Amino acid sequence: MSWPFNPPLLVVSEDRVLRGELARVLTKQSWDVLCFADWEHAAQELPQAAGGILVTDHSWSQAVNAARQLDPPALVVAVCDGPRHIKEAKDAGVYDTIVRPFEAMEPAWTVACAWHFASSQAEARSQCDAA
Repeated sequence: MSWPFNPPLLVVSEDRVLRGELARVLTKQSWDVLCFADWEHAAQELPQAAGGILVTDHSWSQAVNAARQLDPPALVVAVCDGPRHIKEAKDAGVYDTIVRPFEAMEPAWTVACAWHFASSQAEARSQCDAA
């Protein structure tokens, strides 16, 4: 199943294999994916992620802070290695998590749910602005 849209989606991970796997899975589902090894390089592309999704396996607080600065804000999805990391990521303010090792479609479904939530929020904001 392919999604009927191409949201801005940034993947930030030092792990080349993880970046490649996420890019492969997500582009197969028609997502536009930009991959970066670190936040320094990703920062240049952050404006493209406004209203989109940031996926990262590290620096969750930094990702959440960067995402909140965008207009509209982006959501952060954390790639975690287990329950302790899930708690750390949630405490940092991420929207959702993908737990390694993940099933083939888990990243696509998690990102799709985040995108649906972000889209719903954007629609609600536009209706409030119109009122």
